[in-house]
Amino acid sequence: MTQPQANGKQTGVLDASTVILVRDGEQGPEVFLVSRTASARSFAGAHVFPGGVVDKNDADPDLTLYAQQPETRGLEGFLGESAQALGLYFCALRETFEESGVLFASGLPSGGVRALWKYRNPLGKGEIPLAQMVKDTDLRLRPDRLAPHRRWITPEHIKKRWDTRFFLAKLPEGQEPAADEGEVTQGLWIRPEKGLEEYQEGRLNLMPPTFMNLWALCGKKNADEILAAGENQEIRPVLPQPFAKGEVMGLLLPHDPEYSIPEYKQPPRTDEPSRVVMENGRWMPCL
Repeated sequence: MTQPQANGKQTGVLDASTVILVRDGEQGPEVFLVSRTASARSFAGAHVFPGGVVDKNDADPDLTLYAQQPETRGLEGFLGESAQALGLYFCALRETFEESGVLFASGLPSGGVRALWKYRNPLGKGEIPLAQMVKDTDLRLRPDRLAPHRRWITPEHIKKRWDTRFFLAKLPEGQEPAADEGEVTQGLWIRPEKGLEEYQEGRLNLMPPTFMNLWALCGKKNADEILAAGENQEIRPVLPQPFAKGEVMGLLLPHDPEYSIPEYKQPPRTDEPSRVVMENGRWMPCL
């Protein structure tokens, strides 16, 4: 069994970062989802937020010379080991650019962010590091525009595991995302409430962390309200715990009364489902 450490980090788990892009739509705030291809290395066929695994180059000290530093004080529960902190932010920037074409940076060329899309494929293939792109283009990266939101750790019974940090970010003015047509396709903007409805009706394929993040964003009036909702809130890691009762199987979340992993247990709450259960081959939230 993988042993948790005091700061919530577990050994044998890959660090990952994901960005929930937010914009104001005609009927309320919307988030951007991409569809993973059937041949994707992970979450094949699922609708996800742009993101991926932290690369060693994301922790390149040179990147700090070309970036507006984010404020990381008070984020121990979100970031875990401090040595990984900036790597998590730069991974979020890189993966969002690779998969959606959106780049959080100042000093974009006169042609806008699209003039930099030629770097998306080489970055995705690992042919060039992010530091090389910013040196070549004289950009200033803006990880400070990413707002920490949630942290999910893959349950211990799963063979391949991630420790994923979810960031919130408002779509930069003048940019419009487009899926890279590699491992992700069919990008779409959707209201969180509509996304949950589409999932329950079988038109979207969402994994538990995705639909629980959508749930947390429901009921907000605009993008700014979504971004402000998480300010000054402690972010603690979520490690779902498998359970089975008779024919019912599912995952307990740390605020469920029956959750029993002491290092991750959280106080009860009633504003979000405390467990997800498997129904007809699909994960469904359960209050």
